[in-house]
Amino acid sequence: MCPTMNNKPGLLVATLVCALTAPHSMASDTEWDIYGQARLHLNYLDDGADYSATSVSTNASVLGFRGKHAFSEELSGIIQIEGQINLTNNQSTNERFTFRDSFVGLDSDWGLVRVGRYDTPLKLLRTRTDLFGNQIGDARGITRNNTQLSGGGRAQGFDERLSSAVGYRSPAFNGVFLDFAYSPESRDADGFAEDNNPNDAVSASLTYQAGPLYAAIAHERYGRNQADSALERDATRVSAYADLGAFRITGHAQTLSDPDDETYGVGVRYKATDKVFLKTQFYSLNGSGDNRDADMLAVGAEYRYVSNLTFHLNYAQVNNDSEQSIDPWSQGSSLRSTTAAGETNRVVATGVRYQF
Repeated sequence: MCPTMNNKPGLLVATLVCALTAPHSMASDTEWDIYGQARLHLNYLDDGADYSATSVSTNASVLGFRGKHAFSEELSGIIQIEGQINLTNNQSTNERFTFRDSFVGLDSDWGLVRVGRYDTPLKLLRTRTDLFGNQIGDARGITRNNTQLSGGGRAQGFDERLSSAVGYRSPAFNGVFLDFAYSPESRDADGFAEDNNPNDAVSASLTYQAGPLYAAIAHERYGRNQADSALERDATRVSAYADLGAFRITGHAQTLSDPDDETYGVGVRYKATDKVFLKTQFYSLNGSGDNRDADMLAVGAEYRYVSNLTFHLNYAQVNNDSEQSIDPWSQGSSLRSTTAAGETNRVVATGVRYQF
């Protein structure tokens, strides 16, 4: 017998597992899948000021559930519920389970329609070209740009998920497809859309992906933030990669408004053997205002023992101007930033990723 549903995340997960694995009378054309990954890293951090430590972190460990039901040969209904699990539980908020891409939708020959919470089209450009995603040296340290608000605190940056989003992804025509998402109430603190939706958000991308080549352009706009009525922000991003024999070459460029920042990045991954990959990437931020630039360098090696088990050894550092405080370890990780401005932050990490 399944447990009674309430608002506790642990019981929610147990209820979902029970519901998905229990015998049921659904038609044979309904498919269910439980998936996930566990990422654990051992890190040595040095912020260049007065902090250095060894720590263990969870790097975007997830548990998810997918369902797909074919209504006809042309139309299927889909549902996904995905959460991030903090296996080390070393955050001050004491959170163990937080929601990631979770939605319902319709999939057909004319495209995919989804409603829920999921990665924006702009964010997906970075995930497809970031050689250190959810590891130290994650490019979001440079690209995310969580802007300081005039009243204190930070506004939601880019490389985020949209809540209450409605989206459409077109079929691919000769490798080209369109991705679009709109949220009418992305930032209201009480969970309601305000009059005329001043806090809405829109994100769209145009992508070419065929064989060894990938290239995309995206634009994203946020309306005013409730904590700062003057803040309206947008970003334009271009990302690409090319597989040339044993090498993958990546590139990234981004311009932002409010603040008027620019970021650039390049990366190289080399397939030394069927199991060993060597990689490096460099990202640079040209920050708005004086002394707000930063450069991030990451180098690493991967050993893919089997297809779903990978070991990592990485080094990353960020050189900050005197008014900047970016680190190479807090993105996609349970580690927190020490916010030491004007320093060179360094980190070495070894880790494992297990997927199922």
